[in-house]
Amino acid sequence: CFNNSRHFQFRIGDRALTFGPYAFDVWHHVVVTFNVDSQTVNCWLDGELFSASSQFPTDITTSDYQLLMGANADLDEHFTGNLDDVRIFDYVLSQAQIFALYHEDE
Repeated sequence: CFNNSRHFQFRIGDRALTFGPYAFDVWHHVVVTFNVDSQTVNCWLDGELFSASSQFPTDITTSDYQLLMGANADLDEHFTGNLDDVRIFDYVLSQAQIFALYHEDE
């Protein structure tokens, strides 16, 4: 999710990890990884680890929450812009894999 304060937000239920700020009108590569075993969330911005947290005790593989991108849970705020090349993996990407994805189209 993206919010008006120029921050990205990853949320599961009532838990959220906010990271940023980011520049408007610039393309950004955003990756969020969730390690089920360690309950750790890592947020990557433009190929660099930006934030990490172990505050997510929720197993997203069995969650009843909706998957939303570019909107909040109440659907009353929406990202103004474009989302491109959205990928969901069933494993945690390594730092090298994230770096390679960031530089994939160069």
